[in-house]
Amino acid sequence: MALLLPLLLPLMSLSCWAPEVVTPSDPGAPEPAAEPLPAQGWPAPPFTAWTTRAPTSVVGPGGAPLALLSRAGVRVEVLQVLPSRVRLRCDGCGGEAAGVEGWLQADAVAWPGGPELPAGHPLRRALELRAAWARGQDLPPGVAQPDALCALLDGGYQGDPPTWGAGPATLTLRWEGDRWLPPALTGAPQDAPGACASTPAVGTSPAPG
Repeated sequence: MALLLPLLLPLMSLSCWAPEVVTPSDPGAPEPAAEPLPAQGWPAPPFTAWTTRAPTSVVGPGGAPLALLSRAGVRVEVLQVLPSRVRLRCDGCGGEAAGVEGWLQADAVAWPGGPELPAGHPLRRALELRAAWARGQDLPPGVAQPDALCALLDGGYQGDPPTWGAGPATLTLRWEGDRWLPPALTGAPQDAPGACASTPAVGTSPAPG
């Protein structure tokens, strides 16, 4: 046995060794290489989209949280698409989170012309109203500038019934039976030149090479 011990020691030391594993919580972990996109494809970035649910978090490399979105329907600019997540800039975020860039689950965003949301989804109705207002159509009484309304919607909604709010203005949508009632606007939305402009979703992204 004494003769075999020098031979066994190197083998025992190898059996105890394992490569270092970088966990998703490691803020220094590199982003994974792009994988092929889903068969249905996505618009070619950049394009404007809106979040579909809340709460949800925008995260940085390795999953480090950057901003908690407590409202749904927040406007974002999608900059890169991977199969399960997207890299974005949160244009509709306020406060310290304004303009934050990070990652969000891919199924948490929707865009005009994308997969259709259910008829009773508040974001679907909000985007319908936003499109009409951007064309100067169906503006609420007393509102002459649609950009103020677009900016109000882009900050997102919360509650039941869903309510958008910024400054002195609030906008509430109510679902009755099988349809949405006309929006109820109180207060004057703040001026926001150019807020109705957005980056259109055009074509589909090629699969990364």
